[in-house]
Amino acid sequence: MSVEYPRVFTISCPGSLLANINANGLIVPGLEQIIQYPTQWVFVFSVALSPAEVIEFDNTLAAFVCPPLIDPNTLDINTIPIIGEILSWDGTTWIAIPESLQDLFETISADTGSVLAASPTETLQVIGGAGITTAIAGNVLTIDISGTDDLGSVTVGFNTTFALPLTMTDVLWDITHTQNDTSVIEHDPVNIERILIKETGLYFVNFSISFDADAGEEQISAQVLINGTTVMPGSFRLASEDDEINDLSNAIAAELTDGDYITLQSMASGTGNTCHNSTNFSVTRARGTKGDQGNTGVPGGGSTVSVLDDGVAVPNTPHSIMNFVGMEATDAGSGQADIKNLFGSEFQKAESAGISTTSSIAFQNKVTLNTTALPAGTYRVGIHYGWNHDAVSNDFEGRIMEDAVQLGELHKQEPKDSAGGDPTGTTQRYYLDRIFYRTLTSGVHTFDIEFRTDTDAINSSIWEATIELWRVS
Repeated sequence: MSVEYPRVFTISCPGSLLANINANGLIVPGLEQIIQYPTQWVFVFSVALSPAEVIEFDNTLAAFVCPPLIDPNTLDINTIPIIGEILSWDGTTWIAIPESLQDLFETISADTGSVLAASPTETLQVIGGAGITTAIAGNVLTIDISGTDDLGSVTVGFNTTFALPLTMTDVLWDITHTQNDTSVIEHDPVNIERILIKETGLYFVNFSISFDADAGEEQISAQVLINGTTVMPGSFRLASEDDEINDLSNAIAAELTDGDYITLQSMASGTGNTCHNSTNFSVTRARGTKGDQGNTGVPGGGSTVSVLDDGVAVPNTPHSIMNFVGMEATDAGSGQADIKNLFGSEFQKAESAGISTTSSIAFQNKVTLNTTALPAGTYRVGIHYGWNHDAVSNDFEGRIMEDAVQLGELHKQEPKDSAGGDPTGTTQRYYLDRIFYRTLTSGVHTFDIEFRTDTDAINSSIWEATIELWRVS
């Protein structure tokens, strides 16, 4: 028996003791207060008891309650809480914890804001957001982030062919082909010419205009406008044609801001030119929403890492395992691991802007991209060049080569124009854009743009040739 606090005794006893006390009363000299807890009783005396009085108190309890219900070993000298203290159950008995030793949160902070408990009944709410739910079961709080692998994207078109205007005018889109996340990007249902940007970041913008040019050489042009005032850098495109159906297309990456809107504008140099309903305008956010939590990894060797999310420790950190989903993790040596985003990595390009002309039927090289040593994976290869041909009855030909093997079909086109006042022999200006998704082995790869005339001694020309490559997965 402890004698640290000789005024207070704690005893384990059944709940029926309360009925006995209420019915008969427990008369013990000096007993000041009786406190009932779920499995114990506390007896408080006005003065300290001597060892003989403690034995007498023990005997009184044994006489008052049936002896088989009293285990003398449960009679213990303890304490009851005073102001500032709390009672804590240690599995065997109640312990009074002084204020200086109480492990409590006074303030709870988040990425933004904080809260200070202002009353004994204060409630802290944990509320989910878009794609996030919260649940409490017992003493466990679960935060479930159910994301998607899809990128926010919109593709629009229109139903009816229309005459191209003589000044730059917004195209009206009355069809929404695809739209998967209006919290990121949305086709405006009221101002149908607009694509609404709802998340700041990088976007891929693509358009393809199918047009029918009137007789006589006509110029067709298009551009993307930001907020009705600013031409998106790199978006302007111009093509010329003579009584033919052709396409005018472009692909641009642009940084846009939440609250922006973009439109596609088009025009023709003369009347009688029409825009077909195979025209489309596509805008895609270059980053998806946060994905689902990855599977638990294989246990490591026991080392731990503190994991922070925007500077705030994630629940249950430090962790012994870190699983990178949708990323590439490599050993950089000296105890360092490099983590790299796969999409958009390994970017490289080759360009040749000047005009090159040949009258040979042998393919001529315009530009070559010799890559660095690439890791195996899927890559996007983009091709762009301008071209013309000084003849009305034979063709310009162009091809794309990967490691000396032709990619896709041969570009073969008969422009039907010659003997102009231009250094190339014709005043035509045609542009071509092509995209290939290639599964490449690890190592160095070579890509070429080659061109020729299909009839000897007839000039074919090429300019502004670009090969660009980046990793997709």
